[in-house]
Amino acid sequence: MKNEIFVSILICCFNSEKFISKTIESIIKQNYNNFEIIFIDDGSADNTKQVINNILFEKKIKYQYFYQYNKGLASARNKGLTLANSDWIFILDHDDIMTKQRLENQVKEIKNNPDCAILFGDIILNREIKTTKFNEFKKYFHIDLFSILNKDNIQVNLLKYGCFIGSSSVVFNKQKAININGFNKKFSYCVDYDFFIRILKNNKFYVSKSIYSEWFENQYQISNKNFYKNNIEILKLYIENVTIIKLSILNPLILRNICISLLKIISNSYKN
Repeated sequence: MKNEIFVSILICCFNSEKFISKTIESIIKQNYNNFEIIFIDDGSADNTKQVINNILFEKKIKYQYFYQYNKGLASARNKGLTLANSDWIFILDHDDIMTKQRLENQVKEIKNNPDCAILFGDIILNREIKTTKFNEFKKYFHIDLFSILNKDNIQVNLLKYGCFIGSSSVVFNKQKAININGFNKKFSYCVDYDFFIRILKNNKFYVSKSIYSEWFENQYQISNKNFYKNNIEILKLYIENVTIIKLSILNPLILRNICISLLKIISNSYKN
C-alpha cells in the first residue's frame, strides 16, 4: 500500500436518502481501497446523514461528513476541495454509481499521466437502451470524440460541442484546481462545465474510452424552469469565453436552446 496513491472521493449531497446507499455501495465494491470519502451535505432536510452513517459506521473506511446550509453545488465542491487529504479528487454525484474498476484504472492513469490536471472517461446514461455519453456524442455529431480531441484546443471543443465530460468520470488534481480558484459560485447549473473549461486552459488532460460511472436516476428529465436557467448560464459561459470562440463554430442545438430560453424570459417579463 506504500506505493499506492491515496485519493479522495467527493460526493455532494442534497436530500439523498433514497439513492445515496447505492452510490456508497459502489465505492465499497471497488478493487482499490486506498481512499477517503468526503460527503458535503448542502442542506438536506431528510435522513441523508443517518443513511451515510448507518452504512459506513462499521466499515473500515475513512470518511468525512460536513453539513452546510444550502449554498449550491459550487460552494459544496469547494468545501470538499479544502477538506480533501489527497492530491487527487474523484467526483461522484450522489445519484451515480462507480463501475467496479474505476478507482483502480484511474489511479493507473494518474501514475502514467502525473502532469495532467484532469482525467475522465465515459459514463452510462441509460442502462436500458445501453447508451453512453461518448456514444451519444457520436450519434448527434456523426464524429468520434477521440478524433477531435487531439486536433483542436479542448476548450474550443467543449464550447463548440457542449460539455462532453461526464462529471462522475472525472478525477482532478487538487493543487491545479486551487490554482484556478476552484469552482465558480456564480453558476448553479453549469458549475462543472465552467470548471472543466477553466482548468483545461493551460493544463494537460487524459481521456479514457473506459466507462467509469452510471446514472441510475433518469437525469434526462429536466423541468422547463431549469432548462431555461441552464441555457442562460451556457450563454454566460460563451460570453466569458468570447475570446476563444467564434459564433459560427457553436453547436446549433445549443444556440437554439439559448434563443428559446431568452424568448421565454422576455415573454415572461412582459406578462409581469
